[in-house]
Amino acid sequence: LHDALPILNLLAGLFEFVQYRPDEVIFSAGEAGHDFYIVIAGSVKVGLNLGAADGTEKIFCTMGESEFFGEIALLHSCKRTASVTSVDNCTMLKLNRVQFERFRRAVPSMEGPFRREATMRLTRTLKRDCELFRAYWENPHAWSAERKATHSAAAIAAATAPPKKEGEKKKKGR
Repeated sequence: LHDALPILNLLAGLFEFVQYRPDEVIFSAGEAGHDFYIVIAGSVKVGLNLGAADGTEKIFCTMGESEFFGEIALLHSCKRTASVTSVDNCTMLKLNRVQFERFRRAVPSMEGPFRREATMRLTRTLKRDCELFRAYWENPHAWSAERKATHSAAAIAAATAPPKKEGEKKKKGR
C-alpha cells in the first residue's frame, strides 16, 4: 500500500466530483468530446435523440455504478458517438482530456480495458449506423469479391468525387 500512495494521491487530485439531476444531458452525439466519466452512484442512459418527444429516441444501454463512458472521443480525437443523459440523481467522477492522459500514464494497466471497451462500442456504432458494415457483419460469407470491389474505398471515392470542371486537365498518375 505504501508504494501505491503516490499514485493514489495523483489520482485523487485528478478527478472532479460532478452531480446531475434526473434527465440532465451530460453530452450530446456530435459534440466535441472533452471529458471522461465514471459513474459512482445513479445511472445514465446512452443513445440518440434522448428525450425526443416525437418518438425518435433510441436507447442503446443504461450504465450504472463503476461503469465509465466518454473514452471514445478522448482516445480517438473524434466527436461524441452517442448522447448521455442522467436517469436519476447521479454522482460521477470526471476527467478532462489532460487529466485523462495523466490518468492513463499513471495507471497503464487501464489502457487495455479502455481500448477494448472503445473498440466494442465503436463496432456497435458501425453495425448500427453503417449499411455496408452491417451487411458484412450480418453475413460475411455472402460478401463476394465483386461486392467488395463495388464498395471499395476507391470505388466509393470515385462515386462521391465532385464533377470535373469543363476544360480541367486530367492529372497523370505516376
